[in-house]
Amino acid sequence: MLCEVYSEECLSRARVFEWHKRFCSGREDVEDDDRSGRPTTSSTNENVEKIDKIIRQDRRLSVRAVAKMGIIFIEWVPCGQTVNQYYYKEVLIKLRERVRKKRPDLWKNGWILHQDNAPAHSAFSIQRFLTEKKMSVLQHPPTRQTLLLVTSSYSQKLKVF
Repeated sequence: MLCEVYSEECLSRARVFEWHKRFCSGREDVEDDDRSGRPTTSSTNENVEKIDKIIRQDRRLSVRAVAKMGIIFIEWVPCGQTVNQYYYKEVLIKLRERVRKKRPDLWKNGWILHQDNAPAHSAFSIQRFLTEKKMSVLQHPPTRQTLLLVTSSYSQKLKVF
């Protein structure tokens, strides 16, 4: 029912339980916690200046309006939709079409997709799609947990010798 009223802005059931638990444990503010991991790398001085100029011309622009200008690509996940390999493939198809239409220079000269290690991104069908379409992918570094598992398995093998 909340999804019908608030549509895209509705919290998922899991997030509601998560915030409930946080408030029950004494939390008082509603700001998200800082996230660990690699910072975004898509902001270059050129992009920042370009977007700054656009926003200064019209401060009421939304993220969607800026995205329609071809600066960035956003895809809002509908409420209740799970991002699986099938959904992600549809997003990639839209992204390729958007790059072809809005950035023909990139389309001709090549561009690199940066995605993380989410299960939907590393699914075999997605890897096959990226290979078939000759899309270059910048590999995301492994998570700290993956590195710890690899390190611990190597150290166990070293102890055998």
